[in-house]
Amino acid sequence: MGVQINPTRQDRKIRNLTLDQEWLHLRTVLPIFLGFNMSAVPQDQEKVRDALRAIIEGKIVKRSRHDLHHDGRDLGPLFIEELEKRGYGKTTVDALDVKPGERVPAFFIENEFANFGWVFWERFTSWKIRKLWGSVIKNKKGDWDIQIPAGRAMPIYANARLKIEMDIDHPPEF
Repeated sequence: MGVQINPTRQDRKIRNLTLDQEWLHLRTVLPIFLGFNMSAVPQDQEKVRDALRAIIEGKIVKRSRHDLHHDGRDLGPLFIEELEKRGYGKTTVDALDVKPGERVPAFFIENEFANFGWVFWERFTSWKIRKLWGSVIKNKKGDWDIQIPAGRAMPIYANARLKIEMDIDHPPEF
């Protein structure tokens, strides 16, 4: 098992919306903002790219868990292409240069879903810390719903140029 996933993920709420409601919100509000009809997505690739860029940048759409499958079309390859255009590269948690007190934004793509999170160091005690990628989606206990520790070779797409400082003693607060 490569990734720890909360078995109650389907029951979880995202910003007080279920995953289906979040997708409906994304399908209705974002396309209106961008000025296109989602039923025409296959014909208008540039508008799809605009929507994917909005997800990556997190300015119009909150970066969380996003479905990359729509109307029978897998948008995953297009999403990865847009990630690469924005400086996100395929790597692993272990290979990414992140020091304690820093965090780097990254997406973990799994089963046609893009999960946003951060690569950072978590401190347990003054002498015990670990490096991991943690999703911004939290489980019922308030921990990261999906976690990828440094020892696992799971691919993520990270942008080290967007590295920022963080409080290593309070990582759940970011």
